[in-house]
Amino acid sequence: MDSKTGEPLIGACVIVKNSADGAATDKTGKFSINILPEKEIVLHASYIGYLDDSLKITNLSENGKFRIKLKSSFLKMNEIVVTSTRTSNY
Repeated sequence: MDSKTGEPLIGACVIVKNSADGAATDKTGKFSINILPEKEIVLHASYIGYLDDSLKITNLSENGKFRIKLKSSFLKMNEIVVTSTRTSNY
C-alpha cells in the first residue's frame, strides 16, 4: 500500500527473497504466496514510481497477514524540449 494515503498498489510485485516464489497484488492490494514454514523469510516489494522495500518475517503463524507500505519516489529527469515544424502540401 501507499505509505501516505494507505491506498492499495495494484500490480505491485512481491517476492520471497532468494527463491522463485512471488506474486502480484490484486485490486485491493492483497497477494498470496504459498510458503513452507521456515525460521525466517524476507518479502521484497517493488512498484513503479515507489522505493522498493523489504519485510523480514520470523513467525509465519501470525495469520499470514502482513502490510508493506511503499514510499513514493519521483523520477529525476533532465528537461525535455519538443519542437515541431509545419509544411503545406498543395
